[in-house]
Order: sequence, then structure tokens, then C-alpha cells
Amino acid sequence: MEESKEIQLESKHRFQINNLTVEFALMGKSHVFPYKDATVTITLPKAESIAEHPDEFYIAGTSSYRMEGEKKVLLTVNVGVVNVSVKPGESVALPSVVLGKNPIGAALIPEDVKPRLKEIGERTDDIASNAFEYWLTVMRWRCDNHRIGRPPLPGPNILWQNFLLDAESKQIVWSIAGQIRIVSHREVTTTGWADTQASLQACEEVPVYILLLNDAREYFLRHEYRRAIIDLAIACEVFMRTIVLRTLPKNLDADMRAMIEEANINQYRKKFLPNLLTKEGQVALKKLNEAHLNSLFDARNKIMHVAKDDRATNENCTRFIKATATLFEMEKNIANPSHDSGVTTL
Repeated sequence: MEESKEIQLESKHRFQINNLTVEFALMGKSHVFPYKDATVTITLPKAESIAEHPDEFYIAGTSSYRMEGEKKVLLTVNVGVVNVSVKPGESVALPSVVLGKNPIGAALIPEDVKPRLKEIGERTDDIASNAFEYWLTVMRWRCDNHRIGRPPLPGPNILWQNFLLDAESKQIVWSIAGQIRIVSHREVTTTGWADTQASLQACEEVPVYILLLNDAREYFLRHEYRRAIIDLAIACEVFMRTIVLRTLPKNLDADMRAMIEEANINQYRKKFLPNLLTKEGQVALKKLNEAHLNSLFDARNKIMHVAKDDRATNENCTRFIKATATLFEMEKNIANPSHDSGVTTL
């Protein structure tokens, strides 16, 4: 009788990633967390994978370094891929001879086992993809860097230098320098990495208002100002509703709770939220409302209700993004903060 062995299954995956720069000390480090009844491990490439002059499809490449004498000491690394493994908690009995075959000894696997392996393979592939996307949202949140994992920003393919010239003689009279947009790549620190692990291990879901703010920042960089303003306004509204609603007593009458939930956002901005803040917080919120939030909500309404987008500008988006981030900091000024952080778990 052919000998068989019960083995625990694990799937292996590799994902390409954009805009991930980490401290050199993090190379080879992993995040391990539960996801959909499985255990997921996401691992950065090891230090030996770092290329000094990476090509387009690099695993990891040097970002910054310092010189100590003639020795180059790496400080930060651009990561091009991450490795993902999924342990679904599934085991299967296979002929021992299969484990000694490389490549796969598919012909040696019993026919009645193959459908189960196929199902587990498809499920772990789905888990890996979704866990990777979840990991990205938590990394952006805890490392305060909305660019992690985002695709490169589009830009014009300039074939030659631009000039001003005399239309008749075609004589060049001026050289146009053009504008160069530089997007900084803030590196992931050991602290940000540890904070991410804590949230992943706790299965925390990124607050919706944080997701919206990060999306708005991305739209802004892509010059999609209307979408940025809409997302910023919704982010502010969701934040204020979240802060207020979580302070309500659990035994509050259902009709009264529904009435508060359905209240106009102006009630939250001008009454509900200020009543929860310290004196300093109330003064700060009043200034924020007058300087920026009134304008943000008005711009959002003009875009959505009358298709008027003349205020969807770079300048306005810049100040609205700062105002939204400032509003989120108001949580520190709650007079009697709830024990509920407002962060849900998966």
C-alpha cells in the first residue's frame, strides 16, 4: 500500500508594489495577521535583493545612503515586490512520493484529491489578493502616507523643449522652462511598521473618513479637483457623525437616535460636535468652520447640485486637505472621550 502523509497547506504569492520606501532595517521583516479564517504573512524582500541600479521591474533598489569613509551605508530602500503567504488551516493527505517531486508531481496526486486542492488554491488566491489590499490601506493609515501602493502619477511625454517664437519668422524669442512636479516618498519607519502590525493583529478596519481623505489626496495629485473636494466633504461629514454618534448612550430611544443620525450636517458642525469639545476645541472648530469648512461644503454642494466647479482649484484643494486633517485632530479635544475608538474590526 502506498504511504501517504497528512500535510498542512500554505500558498505563496508575490505582488508588485509602487511607492513603498522603507528604512533599511526593515528589509526582510514581516507582518503576520489573521484574515478570513486564515493566517497571512506579508514579507519585504531580504537585504541581498537590493539592486544599486534597479531596472523597471526591480525587487528592491537603493533609495538613499550615506558614506562612512569608502563604505556606503544604506538608509532607505525602494521596495518593488512583497511576498505573501496564506495558511488557510487546511490539511490534506497526499502520497509521500509527491513531496519529493519538483516540479509538481500532479500525475501522482489521486484524482479524488485534486478538486479539493483546486478549491483551496482558488480560495487562498482570493484571500491573498484581498489581504494585500487590506494591508495597503492599513499601511497608508498607520504610516500616514497615502501614496503607498498607488500607481505612478501620469505625466506628459515631452519630446522636446518648449519655446515661444515669432509666428512669422519662427525665430525663438523665449525658452519655456516648464513645471516639474516632485512628489516626495516618505519612508516607512520602524515605528510605522510596528503600528501597522498592531492594527493588523487586532483586525482593525481603517476608518472610512481616513480612506476618503487618502483618496482625496490622490485625486488632488492627479489634478482631479472635483473628486477631491467631494471626497473631502464626505470625509469631514463621516468624521463628525462618527464622533457624535459614538457618544450617544446605548439605551437611547431608537426614534431619538434615528432623528440624530438623520440630522443635517450643519447641525453636527455647529451644534452637536462643538458641544462635545473643550473650550479650546470649540474655538478652534469655530475658526476652522469660518475659514475653510463652510467653503468646502459650499463648493461640494455647487459641484453636486448645480454642476458648478469653478471653485475646484489647486489652491482650494490644498487648503481643504489641510482643513480636513486639522478637523480629524479635533478628536483630541473631546471633553469626555468615549472608550470606543471608533475603529471597527474585520
